[in-house]
Amino acid sequence: MTDEPTAMAPEDLEEIARVATREALVDYEDKFPKETEHLTIGQFEDGDAMVFELYIAGETSEDAQVITQTFVNKFTGDVRVDV
Repeated sequence: MTDEPTAMAPEDLEEIARVATREALVDYEDKFPKETEHLTIGQFEDGDAMVFELYIAGETSEDAQVITQTFVNKFTGDVRVDV
């Protein structure tokens, strides 16, 4: 009988994503709009990963501008940030 791997807690995945995203965006800070009222964070599952998106909301979902996608493996904590 094989033990199923245990997924990390959602708050731990979110913290891994937050730190990795912040580090990835250090060189891009001057490109962000000064006002961040439309800056939004979304998340969804994609296989073994929890994906966190940082985006600027638009009038419709099609108008949203995705800034980053951060993929965190739910079992290992491995992380990748696409800017």
